Amino acid sequence: MERHGRFIFMQTTADEDAHDRFVTESVARIPALRAQQEQRLARLREVLVQAGPADCLALASLTYLHKDPDTYRESEDDRSAAHIEFLAVQVLPLLDQPTPTPTPTEPASEGLLLVVGEALHLVRQLFEDTKELLVLRSVEAARRQGASSEFEMYRLQAMSQALSVRGTAFTEHTRFTLDGLFTPFDTDCRRILGFTANEAWSLLNAIPAVIEPRLRPRLNAATDRYRDAERDLNRLRRKRGLPPALAALTPTQQKAWLRETVFSEAYRQPVSLALLTAEALADAAGVSVQACAAWLDLFHCPPSEYVERFHHAPTGGHPLTRLPLLRLDTGYLAPVPSALAEALRPRMEDAIRDRDQALWNRYEAHRGRWVEETATQRLQAALPGSLRWVGIPWSGSADSSDVDGLVHCDDLTLRIQAKAGRISAPARRGAPSMVEDVTAVVSDAMHQHSRLSDALADETPAQLGFGAAQDAALSARLQIEVVVSLDDITVWSTETHKLRHLVAVPTVDQVPWVLSLADLMATTDLLSGTQLVHFLTRRQRLEREGRIEAHDELDWVGNYIFDGLFFDSFFEGSEPADVVRLNSYTEAIDSWYFSREGLTSHEIPKPTQPMPVELGALIARLEVDRPPHWLTAGVMLLNGNDESRQQVARSLTHTSARAREVGWSNASQALGPYGITLWVDHRYAGRTLSQLLTAYADQKIAELDRPNWLVIGLGADGRLTVVVRETDPDLTFVHVLLQRER
Repeated sequence: MERHGRFIFMQTTADEDAHDRFVTESVARIPALRAQQEQRLARLREVLVQAGPADCLALASLTYLHKDPDTYRESEDDRSAAHIEFLAVQVLPLLDQPTPTPTPTEPASEGLLLVVGEALHLVRQLFEDTKELLVLRSVEAARRQGASSEFEMYRLQAMSQALSVRGTAFTEHTRFTLDGLFTPFDTDCRRILGFTANEAWSLLNAIPAVIEPRLRPRLNAATDRYRDAERDLNRLRRKRGLPPALAALTPTQQKAWLRETVFSEAYRQPVSLALLTAEALADAAGVSVQACAAWLDLFHCPPSEYVERFHHAPTGGHPLTRLPLLRLDTGYLAPVPSALAEALRPRMEDAIRDRDQALWNRYEAHRGRWVEETATQRLQAALPGSLRWVGIPWSGSADSSDVDGLVHCDDLTLRIQAKAGRISAPARRGAPSMVEDVTAVVSDAMHQHSRLSDALADETPAQLGFGAAQDAALSARLQIEVVVSLDDITVWSTETHKLRHLVAVPTVDQVPWVLSLADLMATTDLLSGTQLVHFLTRRQRLEREGRIEAHDELDWVGNYIFDGLFFDSFFEGSEPADVVRLNSYTEAIDSWYFSREGLTSHEIPKPTQPMPVELGALIARLEVDRPPHWLTAGVMLLNGNDESRQQVARSLTHTSARAREVGWSNASQALGPYGITLWVDHRYAGRTLSQLLTAYADQKIAELDRPNWLVIGLGADGRLTVVVRETDPDLTFVHVLLQRER
């Protein structure tokens, strides 16, 4: 295993005997690793009791997760919200135990920052222990071989990823979803829950306004004191006037001691700094105290939620992901405020279902329609000149079902199945319900796609009940299946081809594009038109090849924007990698969204794919003029590497200049099984030009023995014409893009 920049390359080099020894030695480490984990858990509980569980948690929350939006880089940040959540889970059963409450004048316990530092260090070690245990259990499962082994390996890998997957939606998308789902039910929410979705959002965002005025003056004062003390420290060090104990430390250790000493005072009585009360929070949010009290009560996690069997070690699904507040005698703690944003919708849904079944039925129906409509609308808006349909039933001689959404754009149709169901907490921690939930949210949607494909193979769209425009959509040359989930499904969707190890997946040529609605919204914010379609074709190739791994969908998007989502070179040469792991590619995306929220000190530009100006202008012109096959033309122009794109740009410049001199000009480029000609003609337009370009394409196919040729022509009328010629039905442009086998 080697790391190079943002990539991890994995290759098997051991012979069979060496591999067997490695497996045996690895599996033998499991008992010792479990014992080590138990020792660390026991020490963590000791530390929590020593520091005071609430104080320890409050201080960890105040200090651990701070991020500067101007400088934040995910690839450089190893401080996960999951760490603080797990610490809060361990605090949960201790809240019922009596602990001394400090008086307002009593200072913080000696060295509280150091104690909390040890607690956080233990938490991080426990996460590493758990990940290693999951890997070793996966190695153990692989030894058994067979379908059950593959199932267990996939389940364990999903559990490992679920340990740290948190906060997958950007703020604006979370807010958009809450508004779309709950605003029509504001009156009912106030009656049943005691607050509306808008009030819930306001309360969430008011938390910093409650805590910051308490903490900021202390930190400013501590910073000033530290600056003065550091100057004194340097002076005493030069004059050899330091106390012996301090003089025995290195200069770096001396500064660390000084910082801990000075800032301990700033964080004195951390619970009082982090405490949320209904009165304070309601005042900051501008909502009623009654609504705030109802909100706090609904989202608090009682100690009874802690189950030793499931929650003693780090896990992907635990109570704090659903109930992110802890209730104390005097108020509430929000250990990870961002977790509240993720919990708002599911917790409100659960409360509605528990308290008013009739309202739940109405809400559930609205939720399903809203997800279908939103997913379809987002994709249509990203594709110029496209048409969309939502909720289309179909019925054939052997089967019947429906399509949640269709989007038709030139040579492309997106077939959408949207699922509003939930992935439960037990499923996220690897319980057997993982299979049931992923089946309901992902696998069933994939089978709906497969059933329609089977029906279309035997009957025409009209025979299945589709209208004329829908018939044209379902006859488009490029069909891409999409599965959109309202719930976050990052753990299961980034490498959809692997799902066959967990649930029943149709045996079909195409693996659907599976992602959450939040990821779909972010993707269509970042990519549109030709680039979105080109991304989808390359995304399909990744699923077909199954050799590249990534953390989440936006890592694929980020890689596409900056590096093209093209990995062929990684698997060339005499000793290619078996698997390549893609690390974070979302830093520029994160910064852009921070900027959109107004959190950065300056405006951050939207991440864009580097492209020669001339090529970008031609693709933009295709998206505006939209002649037939414009989308195929644009995608094929993008499909080359950087050199081929530069060649297109040079050809455009040369052809345009030459045509101004002699009236017409062209330039051709052969790329593997296809070629592209750029043609500028001030003599002809319309049908005459189309006939000329068609004849030329046929000529190039014959001359160069290429099965496909594409011609993009600019006529005398200033309009674009696209000609697509294909002579081999098993090696069309679609086959080239998706790299399907002949």
